[in-house]
Amino acid sequence: MKDMDKLKKEFDEIEVPVEIDLAVEKGIRKAKRRKCSNRFSKYSGMAAAILVLIFSFSFKLGGGTVKENNENSGVKLVALPTIKSYENLLAILDENQKNRNLLYGTVTEKSTSGITNGMFMDGGAGENYSQTNNQVANVEEEDSVKSDGEFIYKIRENNNQVSTVDIIKAYKPEGLSLTNTIELEGDFHPNGIYLKGKYLVVIGNKYSYKGTYAEKVCAIVYDVEDKLNIKKLRQIETEGNYISSRMIKSNIYIISNKYLDYDTIKNGIERGCPIINDDAVKDPIVIPYGDINYLSESEAPNYINITSLDLDNIDNASNTKTILGSGDNIYVSENNIYVAGTKINDDKDMNTVVYKFNLNNGEVSFLNQAEIPGRVLDQFSMDEYKEYFRIATTTDKMMFYFMERSDIALPNDTNSDDAIVDEPSKNNIYVLDEDMNIKGSLEGLAEGEKIYSASFMGDKAYLVTYKEMDPFFVIDMKNPEQPKVLGELKIPGFSNYLYPYDENHIIGFGQETGLVNEGGEERAKPEGMKIALFDVTDVSNPKEIDKVVIGEAGTTSSVLYDHKALMHYKEKNIFAIPIDIYGDNNYETFQGAYIFSLDLKNGFKTLGKLTNIENGFFEKYNSEYFTENYEIYQDSVINKIVYYQDSVINRIVYIDNNIYTISNKYIKSYDIDSLEEIKALNLY
Repeated sequence: MKDMDKLKKEFDEIEVPVEIDLAVEKGIRKAKRRKCSNRFSKYSGMAAAILVLIFSFSFKLGGGTVKENNENSGVKLVALPTIKSYENLLAILDENQKNRNLLYGTVTEKSTSGITNGMFMDGGAGENYSQTNNQVANVEEEDSVKSDGEFIYKIRENNNQVSTVDIIKAYKPEGLSLTNTIELEGDFHPNGIYLKGKYLVVIGNKYSYKGTYAEKVCAIVYDVEDKLNIKKLRQIETEGNYISSRMIKSNIYIISNKYLDYDTIKNGIERGCPIINDDAVKDPIVIPYGDINYLSESEAPNYINITSLDLDNIDNASNTKTILGSGDNIYVSENNIYVAGTKINDDKDMNTVVYKFNLNNGEVSFLNQAEIPGRVLDQFSMDEYKEYFRIATTTDKMMFYFMERSDIALPNDTNSDDAIVDEPSKNNIYVLDEDMNIKGSLEGLAEGEKIYSASFMGDKAYLVTYKEMDPFFVIDMKNPEQPKVLGELKIPGFSNYLYPYDENHIIGFGQETGLVNEGGEERAKPEGMKIALFDVTDVSNPKEIDKVVIGEAGTTSSVLYDHKALMHYKEKNIFAIPIDIYGDNNYETFQGAYIFSLDLKNGFKTLGKLTNIENGFFEKYNSEYFTENYEIYQDSVINKIVYYQDSVINRIVYIDNNIYTISNKYIKSYDIDSLEEIKALNLY
């Protein structure tokens, strides 16, 4: 036995030349592409077993060995190969230039739909002030506005000037006042803030140009216990662009992408390994090549960086986990992070590659990965329930609209003649086990349509697809190996965002549409924003029991693409959303907050509309659209645009018996019962 252990150790220490390493990986990838179209046939299990045997010898072919994490019993970690050296990185990037497969990430995660897994939790038990509408209970998301029940903290973007974080005394609405303002650096553009006890954390991007363009993800921690004497405690900067972040207990996890430019690295203009600047340590933290893992399926010239910061141990250095890969959407549970990226194969199929990372009190470890047919819409298309990971995708042949993007490599055989492939789209749900093996699937839903919202809630999934009608699917997820459709509802329009009112009722926010005949062909025409109430008590027969349509075509709300814009005061059964209302002739007639309540017997009731824009603004703007004096017209339009941008309500919060409408420049307080204005505050 000792001889075997010794032999295995010597085997593990064999250094395989990176050229051989990459050649073997490329051969494995090509073999995978030649598999039959049924990716999950009975033979795939046999193939997986053979691959496991190969990887267990630790030849470092890109798969790696599996080991137990003793500090987190029961969690299996995959030991991935590391880049090891600068020369190996160049070889990997050189191979990336030759192999035209694609795995890419976008700069910012933007959610467009979903149901919160923290069911019906807004505000929390016994709390009397707004909290962020998070996707998962106990997993906090950054937001542009936070409140602690006494103060409101908000980001303010100033025109061509430095951005700020305003701290507003708000507990007594008649005393609404600006207590202090934190000025941020001029090259820092905040994405959101976190608030925990006395700590305020601002996260965003920093941009600079010193011979070459550089972008960093920046997190700044402030002590705001004394609102009149705010202290900057530390700053962390990670190379790359911001994807998203989460806070679990006292730990903040910041996920970013770092694009690797082959030419600048080869010519010594840019370093190939990530650098983290952290005020908690004296010198910059350079992640060595020996600590950077890479994945066999990742040919993207890109690093995923997950940086963790523990607010309970504020003086400790941050930790960063780096892996060669890329992603554009994340889902985070209390124990795991899933990073999803899009991959385009030579057959022009768009697949989703998901990387799973384990979270253990600030320590981040790679667990496993999976490639799933189709592309994922957003963070709400992913979910972790019990020991399973669920994901909804749309499979279609990609229209290569990004052909001119220099940072994206297209498949080898792609050219202008075949860049657009006309093939009906289909929609799917896949269920994966803890090791990221597909255990169950439901494929081929709503051919010719695409997912507009895909949401999971316990043993049920709700899927909305759209082309001309809105099929609202109720899907049974009780048996993870056999998800099945329980019911389907077809109605005009579509829902972008689904919010659970209770276990049997869901509110859908979206667009109303009607069919028109043009040139002998029917097409859908937008007719206004729709808020609908779905009754799913009878899962085999879901119903739309009430709806309200607001405005005409063009009417929209940020809640359709940003779930954090929704306010729900559960105790008073009051909802609020920002809204832009358009009337005839495509003229905007109102911007502000739409306040409504819901009664399951009588449906929706409009309580009022609140605005931070002066009366008559839209009438005056629309009537002065044309003028003979162009210079006067130009100045007028610019002034109005600036005023409008400063006045647009983007968040609504409540504290006790009051509502606060928040825009860049103004905050107004209202009595929640009468909706009468109490005070207006100008922050400039």
